[in-house]
Amino acid sequence: MVLSPVWNAKPWVERCVDSVRRQTYSNIRHIWVDDASTDGTAAVLKQIVRNDDLLLNAERRYPSYNVWNALTNHVREDCLVGLLDGDDWLIDETAVERMVLEHKACEVVWSAHEVHEYDSHGELVVKPEPDNPLHRMTGNVRTLGWEPTHFFSFKRHRFLQIHTLEFQADDHTWFQAMYDMALSVPLIEMAGWSRCCHIAQPLYAYNRLRPDNDDKVRRTIQQRTADIIRQRRPYLTQEEERS
Repeated sequence: MVLSPVWNAKPWVERCVDSVRRQTYSNIRHIWVDDASTDGTAAVLKQIVRNDDLLLNAERRYPSYNVWNALTNHVREDCLVGLLDGDDWLIDETAVERMVLEHKACEVVWSAHEVHEYDSHGELVVKPEPDNPLHRMTGNVRTLGWEPTHFFSFKRHRFLQIHTLEFQADDHTWFQAMYDMALSVPLIEMAGWSRCCHIAQPLYAYNRLRPDNDDKVRRTIQQRTADIIRQRRPYLTQEEERS
């Protein structure tokens, strides 16, 4: 299944839905979590998404809670989960199929991406992904620099081994940013680098077209949250747990 958290992304949600529906891998359930959008996003989704695949918040809870709640209460035990932000979209029709194939040997899979943004003249530009230390798959994942990782997949039973507090600040409020880091760092640690796979070909578009991207207007919150995640105790791999 694919899980898409979203907030105020009306211009892009239909593109995201269509990109998943065009996948060559046909056995996909696409669940959406609308975080009390105020721009009509939910109304669009109601027209194009099945009712049982659409979770609607009465108030804004932010992606960390939304992803945790969906994976805890609305996803089957035995499935693979792919995370795709609702304002991003897949650019390769084989993206999900390739991830499923990688999971024959790996527990966590992620792909490279393109960056879509406007230049100083308001023209659309498509750029390659910035250098991402995560792709080298070596070293302590908590000390690596962090680039967006908004299309990655994992096995749900591994998610259930992550403590709820990993998605919360020390005062138990849910993180307002960096849900991808809060989720993927423990998953990578539990799997170990040898059980992680990176697909070097860009499979999705990272949307920097919107003026309210977190890395534009919430950079301080992102950095503060990343610092909290880096300082927490790492998870053990399966081999370390057995020894």
